[in-house]
Amino acid sequence: VLLNFRKRPADIGLFGIDDGSVDGKANDFDSNYKADDDYYDEYDDNYGTYDDDDYGPDNPPSSSYSAAAVVPTLSQCEWKTNKFGHGLFVGKVDRYGEAAIASARLRKRNDPEQGIDLRSGGFAGLVCRVCSDGATYEAFVRTESYERLGVEYVCEFKTSSKIPVEGGENTSRTKWSTVRLEFSDFRPRMRPLAREEDEDAQREMRRALGRSDIPAFAGRDIRQLGFRYRGKNNPFSWSGASNSGWSNFYLALDYIKVYRSQPEPEFVYLSDARIPPVVNDVMVKHDLHRLVTTSSSDSGTSYSIIDEERAKKAIEEMERSEEETYFKYMGEEMIKKSGLR
Repeated sequence: VLLNFRKRPADIGLFGIDDGSVDGKANDFDSNYKADDDYYDEYDDNYGTYDDDDYGPDNPPSSSYSAAAVVPTLSQCEWKTNKFGHGLFVGKVDRYGEAAIASARLRKRNDPEQGIDLRSGGFAGLVCRVCSDGATYEAFVRTESYERLGVEYVCEFKTSSKIPVEGGENTSRTKWSTVRLEFSDFRPRMRPLAREEDEDAQREMRRALGRSDIPAFAGRDIRQLGFRYRGKNNPFSWSGASNSGWSNFYLALDYIKVYRSQPEPEFVYLSDARIPPVVNDVMVKHDLHRLVTTSSSDSGTSYSIIDEERAKKAIEEMERSEEETYFKYMGEEMIKKSGLR
């Protein structure tokens, strides 16, 4: 485990709102800045019912809740601890704005000038346990290339969401998912250029990218690690009239792990034939312990149990209840979210 925000609260303090600096220092909290009241009202309305499916009577949430920073740019955002103890990156950005969190400067133990080296341990990527509402985010890594040329390595990833249950207590769209980020999927990208930057430095950045002088990222010399949200990568979040051009985002982080390079799969599982290739939230009826499929007709939309009669005829020797198919599906989902491959 590289970082565990819930079990090691001190790990949350290693991150802060990113200001693009190369020394790994996050922005200090501006005590003179007060975010719009509408922003916090909007946050409470959209995300007040956080998805707490992972927490039951034996694992109650903690009561810690501390703000870290607010940056008054084209974004209004915070990095803080939510009531469950997770690191929470939340806020809103302009249509063309962005917001990011970044770690403090990471250093190699026997050579503090270098970043940490994960490749020598045989690791091939990161596994992140996140809770979000279906938005697209970027994970980024900064090495010596960022300090020298302003080039960082970026990997986009999509999060999951769910359809709120009508009449239920939990109306949140947020959903937990496990994201695997292979080192080979991180691509070099030039950081935005400030107007006051030296023109020679800007030209050198462009030439380096044009010549492909930037080596591929292999998990070595990691000096900063962070996550970014861009409004332009999530057009559906700001295109609605109700959002007035602002794009809301919500990303809770449980842990960040590393996984080793495997010449063979870590796990081989054969899916049950009765479980369809694609299952969406509407098809899963947790209250009935059933999987259902929709079928359109002139009279409207009806629901039926998936393949139950046909499956009984095809496999007469296999007696299986409708609940068993449901629980097999839930077991498959647990395997998918575990990070095994």
